Amino acid sequence: MFSLKRSLLAFIVLAFSLQSFGKEPPAVYPKAHYDREKGTLTLRYNDRVFLTAQVPPGEELVTRSTSDGCIISTPLYEQFYLAADKDMTATLTFDLPGEAICMKPKRSGDNEAVLGQVGHPLIYGVNGIYSLTDDLMIDWTNSRWKWLDERFQVGTNGNYTARLEVELKKGPWLVNIRPLYYKEHLGYRYYEPWNFRPKREPVAGWCSWLAYYQGVSEKLMLEVADVLTNKFLPYGLNYLQIDDGFQDQKFGITKEKTLCDSWLTPIEGFPNSITNTANLIAKKGLKPGVWMNTDIRTYDPPEGAKDVIFKNPDGSRMYAAWLSYANDCTDESLKNTLAPLWENLAKSGYVYIKIDALRHTCFDALGNAVSKGYITQEEARKRLRRLFEIAREKAGKDTFLLSCWGTFTENIGLVDASRISTDTNPNWERLLLQQYELARFWPLQRIIYQLDPDHICSRAQSNWARATLSTVSLCGGLFMISDPIQSYDEKLTRSIQRVLPNLPTYPAETAPIDFSAPSYASHIWTGSDSKENPIDDSLSGVFPGQDQPSPFGTLWSYHIDCQAGQWSVLQRNGLWKLPEAEIDIKDLGLDPKFEYLVFDSWKGKFLGNVKEKIKLPALRTGDSVTYVLRKKTGLPQIIGTSRHIAGGFVELEKEEWLDGQLFRIVTKDQPELWTAFIYLPEGYDPFSTANMGSGSVELVKTGANIAELRIKGEVDVQLSFKTKAKNKKSSNKTKPKK
Repeated sequence: MFSLKRSLLAFIVLAFSLQSFGKEPPAVYPKAHYDREKGTLTLRYNDRVFLTAQVPPGEELVTRSTSDGCIISTPLYEQFYLAADKDMTATLTFDLPGEAICMKPKRSGDNEAVLGQVGHPLIYGVNGIYSLTDDLMIDWTNSRWKWLDERFQVGTNGNYTARLEVELKKGPWLVNIRPLYYKEHLGYRYYEPWNFRPKREPVAGWCSWLAYYQGVSEKLMLEVADVLTNKFLPYGLNYLQIDDGFQDQKFGITKEKTLCDSWLTPIEGFPNSITNTANLIAKKGLKPGVWMNTDIRTYDPPEGAKDVIFKNPDGSRMYAAWLSYANDCTDESLKNTLAPLWENLAKSGYVYIKIDALRHTCFDALGNAVSKGYITQEEARKRLRRLFEIAREKAGKDTFLLSCWGTFTENIGLVDASRISTDTNPNWERLLLQQYELARFWPLQRIIYQLDPDHICSRAQSNWARATLSTVSLCGGLFMISDPIQSYDEKLTRSIQRVLPNLPTYPAETAPIDFSAPSYASHIWTGSDSKENPIDDSLSGVFPGQDQPSPFGTLWSYHIDCQAGQWSVLQRNGLWKLPEAEIDIKDLGLDPKFEYLVFDSWKGKFLGNVKEKIKLPALRTGDSVTYVLRKKTGLPQIIGTSRHIAGGFVELEKEEWLDGQLFRIVTKDQPELWTAFIYLPEGYDPFSTANMGSGSVELVKTGANIAELRIKGEVDVQLSFKTKAKNKKSSNKTKPKK
């Protein structure tokens, strides 16, 4: 029954969150109505009541009901306030159409964790809500408050509701409202979630570029497919993307061939053309992906053909840095050059297309034409936008489009992912930047597009690889490993399996992007990756806050809300050498009044209990730790697993207490025998299991306060415990986990 309920809820959420409303919400101030007799204040926006404040009837609420709180017109910034002549408590209910998430209205600073979320938790201390459907940002400040629920509630109409309680005093409690937040306040002018939202399903795959560069062939790609199918496909890695090397390197336009023909002409390694390879990859059970770029390397068009290249005043054709000929990107030129290629690749079965060299098309071709006075800046932007529009039109709405590389305003609403980091390789300065750029661009994740930190060189030094694999998996970035298949020995294979699949994570904080730190690897360190190189010295003083115990970007806290419960995952990354640190629990988005159980995901070890503060170990450059933190309930509870570092999101279907006596655990089928680690409060001793699932389970007690459930397949198991009389009595006072 619980599976049916969950499926119905998922259908409701999906139906409403993916609905294309096609109507832009207005940038107008919300209207307030205050009913003094009932003690109710309502705020209405876009013809809907989205906020209701309730105080005890008969009490006087100090507020305003006109529009004099409009501080800025464009982008619109509206402010309401609530106050009282005497201390009282108000209950606020947010009711938002479509999908909403918790969102802090500023970025985390040094010694604060970058906040992420999976599901729809209401996170301690996060003083904002963002409507993913209406692009509406609401935040509040100036009084003590707390959430009244653990998660958003989803109504049958698809609305997301959340309640909080605030202590009102004479000083005002401020509510800030920013319609069209990403579109106008942050400047992403093409962001229209009511028309298009990027694909949210996590993408994990393998890319040929850093494994074999241009030394690819159809035969080699099928060998790779066999390895991926055997080692990683059962764990959630299901894309194989062929990069540069399948095409004639002199692709272009000649009297005999169009640009599309020159790309798809068979070469020695691909005797049947790249169009044939997609079908062969798909037969292996993988999703075919392919690379292409926007360059034109050869240009000798048929006589009388319309020119597609910018021309200089002397009649010569314009070249562009990092490109050859500079495509003028007019509508007609795009339709005659790139459009047929996108269409043919999609029709051949490629469901993932990586479009490369876009930064050079933008800056070195179109931008250079603006500098020379050939076109206006606005015309250049229109042409770049048109390039993305035609790419989406020809590739089809279901094709996953990756824009590479650079974060463009013009691609918003048309691509699913965008590359945010410089070219990577197994050197630490490149891996460091992958992790730092994910933190820098974090407010965009899955809202504007999925973040691509570039390929993961998992063959790098093992601790470096683990840190990068963990970060990309937990934050839900584009997860594309790129190594020769002989790199995947037993140890590396196991590390990759433990982070698959990557999570469908959203940010829980937002603000303009900060560029006060380096964004290119040569600004950081130009040494080799040898172990003898003094990495710590070369990284010293490069990034802001390096004198702090946990500078920005080194600490993450992911809040997970799913059918199996709620918990958080803490990750600390030694982007450079870090000292031991003591972090306030509240700076992880956790309520300091509770006690938490800490589990080391990589070591499979229970570390003890924490309250108010948590001590984190010193880290060498490239080291990392990943901890699962669960609120202590006073009853036996799962604290982590050996399957995935996220601590249960992937493998647990349900965890609940039945009448406070039986501990029920329902799991999802996994491709391995794995262990669920169970914390046992003093006096609880597991003595029997009853499995109603199709899989197998073995109970092993491995310590005074830890038991292990070794699980294969799908299980629905109930654990019984022997308890001492005093614990039976105390456990009845503990509310069972539901």
